[in-house]
This record gives sequence, structure tokens and C-alpha cells, in this order.
Amino acid sequence: MKKILQILDERHRIQKDAIQILVDKGAPAVPFVLEDLIKNRYRHVHGDFIHILQKIGSPGINDILAAAGDSNTPSAVKIQLVRIVGDIGDTSASAGLETLQNSTTDEGLKMEINTALYLLGDEGSEQKIIEGLTDSNVDVRRAAAKSMIFLKEHPTTKMIDALEDSDDAVRTDIAIALREYPDAGAVNNLVAILTNGSGPETKQAAVDTLNHYAEKGLADGLAARLIQLLTDTEIIDHEDRLRIVQLLKKPTLIKQVEEADQYDNLPHKIYLFYEEKETNDMVRDELNQLLLVLEE
Repeated sequence: MKKILQILDERHRIQKDAIQILVDKGAPAVPFVLEDLIKNRYRHVHGDFIHILQKIGSPGINDILAAAGDSNTPSAVKIQLVRIVGDIGDTSASAGLETLQNSTTDEGLKMEINTALYLLGDEGSEQKIIEGLTDSNVDVRRAAAKSMIFLKEHPTTKMIDALEDSDDAVRTDIAIALREYPDAGAVNNLVAILTNGSGPETKQAAVDTLNHYAEKGLADGLAARLIQLLTDTEIIDHEDRLRIVQLLKKPTLIKQVEEADQYDNLPHKIYLFYEEKETNDMVRDELNQLLLVLEE
């Protein structure tokens, strides 16, 4: 069994076969996979380990729950194990999850368990998850934010407010969830993310969601707004400017530029910014490509 796990670590050409062997082994393979997860071995193939546990499914649940309740298991691994139980979807795990929830003092883990229980059919956990978005504990907010995408009822007003959360991970997951459950009221906060202190992953999530909104007709005037943001404010980070220009190059945003009131003269504003202000070569290249498309 350990030799097979080593094959995974080596990214061997028979890696897929090794994964399938472990899945076919079923419950007997679970303790070995769990041990490597808990002891942080073969870190770059942890994604494969998670996949294996999900595929083994119900036969491995008892071992997974036992590991999640073990004091020697790192908190991050406990969270991942609870998510795996939720993904497996076996309602027989509910009692074990509730026991774990009652025995832990980790508030973030408790919220993760709420999500797993919800996925197993406990709709009473939904309100607890929603309330978690405004909890003072950042781990609780992170768990709640990641859960939004699973809820049947989508608290969009609270989700929009959560785009202003002080934690970057919360903002990322909310931006992704709002792509699945669009609300035009989110546009202002999504645009704000493009130039605030958020990390690259969060900003890209906001870009993708804004593009989706534009495609769905929920972001009229977005192109003009982005051009104004680009040309009338000082955006120090060139990567922020790059993301904005790349968003403007999306077909729906180009259409907005082309169909805008001619007195707004949006293409000319882009041209002046390109000629007189932008100094970064990567941004200039993207601007040039945008201008060429607008000239067609």
C-alpha cells in the first residue's frame, strides 16, 4: 500500500492506475491515506488523496470521522476531512458529525460541520451558516463563505456585504458564489475589489464575476465605469490596470464600448490613456490589442 502511495508522489506514468488500485482497495486503504494526510507526507498529491477518499466513499467514513476527531490531526486536515464527508453524501454520517461538533471547541470546524450536515439533508443548519457570514471569528466567516454556493436560499444582501469583509479568503469565496447566484446589486462592491487590498485570486474572481454579469445583462454601463476608473484615477499597481484592461477586452464589454453614446467617446479616452499615461509594457500591449479590436 505504501509503495502505491510513493508512486503517486513520484508523479509516475502509472499514477492513474495507482489511484484506481487504492480506490478499489476500499476501506483497507483509508488508514494509509489518512496517515499521509495527517502527517503531511507527499504534500503535492494531497489532492489525489482527497479524490481517493471521496471515491471510496461510505466504507471509509468511520475512519475519516475518527481522524477528524483525533487531537493529533491538524485543524486544517480536520476541516478537509469534514468536507470530504459532506461530499460523500452518506446520511449515516450525520450522527458522527454531530458527535464531533459537540466535542470540539474549534468554532471554524463547527461551521464546517454545519455545512456537511446541510449537504446530508439537515436544512436546519442553513440559518447557522448564513449567520456565520457576520461572525467575529474569521474561521467561522471563511467556512460560511465557502458554503454559500451550496445553499438553496441565497442571502444575497449579506453576501454583497461580505464582499467588504476584512478577510481575503472570505471575499474570494463570496465573489465566486455571486457568480453562481447573480445579483446586480453586487456590481459596486465587485468593482471596488479590482483596486483595493485584495489578493490576485480575489481580484480575478471579481473580474470573472463582473464579466458574467455583463454577459447576463446585469452590468449595463460597466465598460464606461471601468474606463473612467482606469483613466481618471491613479491605480498604482500595474497588475490592477492589466486586469481592468483584460476585462474590457471581453466581447460583452467591447460591445458596451461600441454601443455607448458617441458623446462619451470611450475609445478616444482609452487611446489618450495609452498614449499619454500608461508606461507598463504589458498593460500597453493589452491596450493596443483593445484599440485594434475597437477600430475594426
